[in-house]
Amino acid sequence: MLKGAHFESDVIKARNDQRLGKVTSLFFALLVFFSTTATLPLLNSLTLPGFVRNNGLVLTGLTFLSILVVEKSNLKLNRFFGAFAPFLIAGLVTSIGMAILLTGEVDTIAGETPLDSILSGLIWLLFNGIAILVISYCYSRCTPSFLNRILDIFLLFVLIVSAVQALAMLGIPGFSAVFELLNVGDWLSTFKSVSFGRLVGVCSEPSAMSMTLGLLCLPYCYSRFVHGGGIRYGISLLLLLVFALMTKSTTVYVTVAFFVVGSFLVSSGTLKSKGLLAALTVVIAIACIAFLIVLVTGGDLVSKEMSDVLESVLGKIGDVSNQSTAYRNSTIINDLEIFKDYPLFGVGDGNQGYFYSQNIPSWVISSGSTEVLDALSGSIGVLNGGAFIPSLVSGYGLLGCMLFGSWICFCIRRAVIRKKELGCYYDMFLISAFACIPVCWMATSFQGAPIAVFLVFCLPALGEGE
Repeated sequence: MLKGAHFESDVIKARNDQRLGKVTSLFFALLVFFSTTATLPLLNSLTLPGFVRNNGLVLTGLTFLSILVVEKSNLKLNRFFGAFAPFLIAGLVTSIGMAILLTGEVDTIAGETPLDSILSGLIWLLFNGIAILVISYCYSRCTPSFLNRILDIFLLFVLIVSAVQALAMLGIPGFSAVFELLNVGDWLSTFKSVSFGRLVGVCSEPSAMSMTLGLLCLPYCYSRFVHGGGIRYGISLLLLLVFALMTKSTTVYVTVAFFVVGSFLVSSGTLKSKGLLAALTVVIAIACIAFLIVLVTGGDLVSKEMSDVLESVLGKIGDVSNQSTAYRNSTIINDLEIFKDYPLFGVGDGNQGYFYSQNIPSWVISSGSTEVLDALSGSIGVLNGGAFIPSLVSGYGLLGCMLFGSWICFCIRRAVIRKKELGCYYDMFLISAFACIPVCWMATSFQGAPIAVFLVFCLPALGEGE
């Protein structure tokens, strides 16, 4: 693990290149650095609720406080937050309204009513708004050279930790002991729990490497390499692809595939502003068609037969006998069913669990998944929407999806306007935005501080100033 003093010295070395104070610079650097990693040992040691022991939540909070207190800033509501505000306001209003309507219409779960269970969704919605405000504020007062330093250190750290794990997996003598030296505070204990059989890198589990690789490291290496950053970024890119293979994670593989396609489209000149907007339009159109099919078919969209087809085409993603996959698919099925019944406003992110038992098909229960059984019994409380995109669909409906989509379009337009100033980060933004599609579908949720996603979409604010 990097020594704190050395890390701080390298981070604040770029202070003259940007307009953030020393403390805020350090907190923001730590936010970028640890946004996708496993929970820090210090946080794990605290006797606090699980959701509070979250790197992104804690470091965003510290950065926010440093901006208000240390910099004595009024923290103006900048254009990135302003573009997000309509979704934020609509989400708060519709979530509370739907919770009131649902109270009395659905059975309580673990003693909770919709008005109780929606509270966590409202808090995370507000937090996500604060995260966008903080990240865009810090980006606007940073230069590319400052961000380069942060990501260079992070890239080196990921390469070292992943290389040690890869060599330990290959049985090279001594590297298991080296890993133990890096595993400060049992930070990367998951690597031991899988018996050194799957690479977890700096993350909490193999699939979480999809965010570290797909949203940060791979797009950064590619963009720096093609913009003349040097052969070291090309070599790093190849090593990262090898490490991705060693995760043995379907989520990572799909995300890397999106990164490869996105890189090709950017390099060929296809994925420009209009191209990316067109690609997003196509994705939205496909989603709308799928939702219409749900309406027409009466909700029997994901049958056992269709799952068999998915299994043969996509392997584990559609494997109806895989317990983990069955649970993940069950939440998506529930989200689609909820959208069918509540298409305009959704039910509020946090209330999806009230419809879970009536929406999941029999083959999900037959999978024997303990997670599914726990969800049905209510022993784990009221389920939310799960992954980021399905949560938006079921939690906020068409209105929410349109407003959130307008924020994404705003970010893309800002990137196009500032293409020259962004330099290599323009390419990184396009590629990372493309890779966000599978990550938001499979690897991260709207609840739980999806900081890496906001780090990507706020990139066009880099060096923008007030």
